[in-house]
Amino acid sequence: MSGGAKWSAERAYDFHVAIPTVGIVVQGFRRVSGLGTNESEYEIYREGGDNTAPHVLFNHTRNGKITLEWAIRHPDPFVIWWLTMATGMITRHPMTVTLLENRIPRAMWIIPQALISRLEFPELDALSSEVATNKVELIHNGLIPVPM
Repeated sequence: MSGGAKWSAERAYDFHVAIPTVGIVVQGFRRVSGLGTNESEYEIYREGGDNTAPHVLFNHTRNGKITLEWAIRHPDPFVIWWLTMATGMITRHPMTVTLLENRIPRAMWIIPQALISRLEFPELDALSSEVATNKVELIHNGLIPVPM
């Protein structure tokens, strides 16, 4: 790079994740997915004698998993959280995901009770020029989009 400028993976990404109860504030996510994958389960019931339209009965809402992908960093707060859970201390934490544009918040989602369900470490290949990334899947009890 010219001019002695140091390249940072965090400059290339525009997501900010905060989990205030454990002091995690992480910037530099490569990908965040699953923020819009919530689905209501329902049952269609046709009542005898009422032929105008079927009744739709809602059972419950199923929340999709949120997936975060980021370049390896040390110490990694998600790995620490996962290792703590592996010892039997299962804890849900509130968290926020913020979409940034030139460091200005443009959209935010609040996840009141997040819990790690899967942690995936990278495949390492000396012949590849890709950045090694970790991936975590979070389950939750619903999320709240915040208008900005």
